[in-house]
Amino acid sequence: MKKAIDVHAHILPQGFVDLIKRDKRFLADFVEKDDGTKFIKFNGGFIHPYNPAAVDPQVRLEHMDNTNIKYQALSVSPRLFYYYAPAEVANEVAYTCNNEIFSAVNKYKDFIGMATVPLQDVDLAVKELRRVKKELNFNSIEIGSEVNEKNLSDPYFFPFFEEAANNDIFIFIHPLAVGSIPLMEDYDLGPILGHPFCTTAAIANLILSGIFDKIPNLKIGLSHAGGYLPYQLGRLEHGFKVMKKTSKHSKRSPLEYVKENVYFDTITHSKESLELLVKVIGIDNLILGTDYPLYMLEADPVTRIEELGLDQEQRDKVLYKNACQLFKIQY
Repeated sequence: MKKAIDVHAHILPQGFVDLIKRDKRFLADFVEKDDGTKFIKFNGGFIHPYNPAAVDPQVRLEHMDNTNIKYQALSVSPRLFYYYAPAEVANEVAYTCNNEIFSAVNKYKDFIGMATVPLQDVDLAVKELRRVKKELNFNSIEIGSEVNEKNLSDPYFFPFFEEAANNDIFIFIHPLAVGSIPLMEDYDLGPILGHPFCTTAAIANLILSGIFDKIPNLKIGLSHAGGYLPYQLGRLEHGFKVMKKTSKHSKRSPLEYVKENVYFDTITHSKESLELLVKVIGIDNLILGTDYPLYMLEADPVTRIEELGLDQEQRDKVLYKNACQLFKIQY
């Protein structure tokens, strides 16, 4: 019997594709090559594939069946956050994508809605948050690891996080594309090593800012197993103890906030890394993820969990029970 919930999967809404085809304000082009390959090319050169896995629900459902996934949370790729664009453009993209995800959730009961918001304008972001909660009944929102060189811990974003907590909305952090950094360029290390770093820095900034003291019921999820945080948590704890600047805002040690407020998906690509994640973070804070349908996909996540030697209750928490609580799903 399928039980697993995939909290980290991406969709390319057709409504967004229609937007860029008809309006240059959206800073992207739909490209179809002679060999039939289709993709979206964003200003700046970033490419998003347009293929059945990204756009066809039936292909997605077949993959879920083959990997024992019962429910999948649908979120856009970070390319579609549009933080770099004018706020009104990003808002239209968010509105369009959220509505299309809502349609998929309504049509196929196997999907869960995870919204996006134009976070470069906190007032618009809060407005869209309220709309997706009230009108679309979404209980989760995906955001980037930073917004136009502003850390998520910047006071500018506090009203957004406060509103999310007030509406019992789970916030899932996904890293953005790593820019031109010489260390990352020769071997395309941006998505491999840069993404985990961005996630690590984002949650460390939030923890050390004291936001969880001010909003104790805020729930944050981290993609890609929390980046390097589980493996360098001891270093963060030590820095908190010995460096004044690191500890000037938060009242308790980083580990305490991690245990109470932070959740980690299981995308590690390694049994040994996943075992360490379980040991350091604990079963109650883990949620299954795949990164479907992108090339860094965790291909068989349920089997990887089952190979850990957990007891039935522990397995069920990671596979679906923890996610049920966060997404308000009745099993």
